[in-house]
Amino acid sequence: MNTKMTLGAAVITVLFCAGWALAQADQSPRQELPAPVRAAIDKAYPGNVIVDVKRELRNGVEVYTIIFATQEGEKIKAVAGEDGTMLAEARRISPDAMPEAVKRCIQKEVPAGAVLDALKYRTTHEALNGRTVKLDAPRLQYEAMVQSDLGVTVLLIDADGTLIRKDGA
Repeated sequence: MNTKMTLGAAVITVLFCAGWALAQADQSPRQELPAPVRAAIDKAYPGNVIVDVKRELRNGVEVYTIIFATQEGEKIKAVAGEDGTMLAEARRISPDAMPEAVKRCIQKEVPAGAVLDALKYRTTHEALNGRTVKLDAPRLQYEAMVQSDLGVTVLLIDADGTLIRKDGA
């Protein structure tokens, strides 16, 4: 009888600790965010699950890069100012959904390459001189991870097809 009670208490303790650890794992990245940033993310993406948070000072503005999953399971990377202003977001897209100008740039930079993964970046605000500034129009950029015989190349391309950055092979 005493052994059963001890075993039962041990099982309850283990289950409690496991549940507490899972709850902490889910909440700790969220707790790193200031209240205005949490509110902005929750308003724009209800039911999100925050996976990772990084804080940095960008042109005099404290910004947070937040990686999270939506209720639909889509992973999104968002950047927000400490006041809750959403600066940018990145979403995974199909390579077929990239503009023709972007596809031409990829073909020019990595002629025999195959796009493995693609992201669409949409920037609405920038951090400048200690404050967030709204852009006149959203800036769209695309990142493509391209496989070729030489290896993997990562390209960042403006929506008009202008190459911004090339890393790798």
